[in-house]
This record gives sequence, C-alpha cells and structure tokens, in this order.
Amino acid sequence: MRYYHFTRLAPGRWDPTHRYRTLEPDQSLYWRGVFARASYDAEYRRARRLLGSPRTDDVALLAAIAGRDYLLACMRELLFESVRAEIAPGMPSRSTCLFLVEEGSDLDAWARRFGFENSRRAILQIEALDGGTAFRGRAADLDTGPIAADISEAAVRYWQGAPAASPADDVEVLYQGPFRIVGVEREAQGAALELDGRGFAEIFAARDDRSGQTQPAVDSSQAPC
Repeated sequence: MRYYHFTRLAPGRWDPTHRYRTLEPDQSLYWRGVFARASYDAEYRRARRLLGSPRTDDVALLAAIAGRDYLLACMRELLFESVRAEIAPGMPSRSTCLFLVEEGSDLDAWARRFGFENSRRAILQIEALDGGTAFRGRAADLDTGPIAADISEAAVRYWQGAPAASPADDVEVLYQGPFRIVGVEREAQGAALELDGRGFAEIFAARDDRSGQTQPAVDSSQAPC
C-alpha cells in the first residue's frame, strides 16, 4: 500500500531499495512538536494575526488565547492516547507513529487541515512493508472543543476506525513499522530543514541499514513532521 507523507525535512539521500522505519519507542517528531515551546509561540503569532491592530498590544489577551489553544492541543493528544491504550492498545500510538494520507487524497486540502503552507513541506511517497501496522482514523474526530468528556467521546469514535466508505480527504493513517521511500511527489519551496545535517532518509533509516547504530536524538523544538 502506498501513501503520502508531509515533512519539513529535506528528503535526504533516499533509496527506493532501502528499508526505513518509524522511530518507536522514541516519540515521533509530530508528538514532540505538539508539546514544544515552539508550538506555543506559533499560537501566539496566530493570535496576533487574528486580533489585528491595535489589540496586538494587549499582551495578556494574546497570552491567554495562545495558552488556551496550545493547552487544548496538548490535552487532546494526551486524552486520545489514554483512550487508545484502553480500547485499541494494538494500534499505532499517535506518539510514535508516522502520519500518512492515502493515495487519491487532495494534498492541498490536507495541507490546510494540518494547518501549514503546502509549499513549505516536501511530500514523500511512502510504501508500507510487511510487518508494519496501519490504522485509518477519521480526521474530523480531532475537531473538538475544550471539554474533556467531549474529547474522550471523540477519541472513542476515532479509535473505532474510519468507516470503509469514508472519503480519503477525511482519513489519516497512523503507521508504525518498516517502509520504503519510493518517490518525492513534491519538493518543498525554500530552504529544506535538516537536523544535525540529516534529512528524512537519514533520520528514519532502519537500524539494519545503519549497521546497528543507535538512532540519534532529535531536537524536539525543531520537530518538523
């Protein structure tokens, strides 16, 4: 099965014959990013844009809006993970998986849903390999308010899986395990991000393709995926 993956990372020196692997038990780059200070800073900038002048000088209001949105995202992920551990423990965790979208999806629509500019992300073509686990969840279930009970109910629906008839543009795939990079659908515009000189292929290289070397740590403040 083939999918697409959005990333701020440079594709790196990828090879379609090589095996790559998700980073478990390490936390995913996405998960680290949710809790990073950089995410709060991004919410603060977004609040400034939404309020506009002259209210952008109201530091207390900006901090309250940014803090609310930042903490809601953190709480949502923690509650979704708690529900997964209870009702779907065999499914990939949002804290360690690689997020994918299915072939046939509207990639521009997914970029808007993920909340970033499509042109700033490379889009990789990913092929799942035997031994991997893929979970199809409805992305709409993540659109929650701030009430914990409502988030938990949405998480239960999410971990029941997306119905077979769900449109591709509402299905996100959580993948854990080995995969191949089979192509680059779209290059990112502007400077591509590297972490310690490594692109996507180097970071996700399977251990057996790196002669048993231990996966180096990734700076969570720069989490790109």
